[in-house]
Amino acid sequence: MGWLKTRRTEFFTVPQPVLIVCEDAKSSVYYLRKKIKSLKLHNADVEVDGNSGSAPMSVVDYAIQRKKENKQEAKKKKQQPYGKIFCVMDVDDHPNLKAAIEKAIANGLTPIVSNECFELWYLLHFIDYSTKSRNRSEINKELTPLLGKEYQKADENIFEKIRGNEAKAIALAKKLEDAAIKENNDRNPLRNPTTEVYKLIEYLDGLVKK
Repeated sequence: MGWLKTRRTEFFTVPQPVLIVCEDAKSSVYYLRKKIKSLKLHNADVEVDGNSGSAPMSVVDYAIQRKKENKQEAKKKKQQPYGKIFCVMDVDDHPNLKAAIEKAIANGLTPIVSNECFELWYLLHFIDYSTKSRNRSEINKELTPLLGKEYQKADENIFEKIRGNEAKAIALAKKLEDAAIKENNDRNPLRNPTTEVYKLIEYLDGLVKK
């Protein structure tokens, strides 16, 4: 992997740009942008977009539109189009989630689903293995004492507060997913609690290890 050098810092280059579309313009976007920065990946190469709206189908439709526009622009400028597009979505009480996931896959997108919500990924940095189901308010309530202050979706420093426990969160997310699959082979929605955010994190980590 080559290096792109600037006056202030160095960035890893990627073969093709990556787009991550989130249904949340705050928490998940803040976290993922900080994660990307920590890996020395340029935000022009790995873009996080939180402008899609909160419903899973809105996320997918927005990602499809951005894919189409990017393909046209890349052809015009003779550049590489997106090599990978992720759709980061929560289960919550959203209708048509399964249809949104199927549409994403059919259009060459990669769905990243959390049941109940993205904040479960944060919680997995602290708790021990537990298959206890949790709703969004319960997860936020559990996060508060672990973070030492009330959890806020607008916390732009959430990545720095939990980053030291990333390996634990990945391992726990995999255990929860394995347990969910053994209980029910249906692809989605997986049992609460589960989160596929670990797949996105491992992908990003892999961009700087090649």
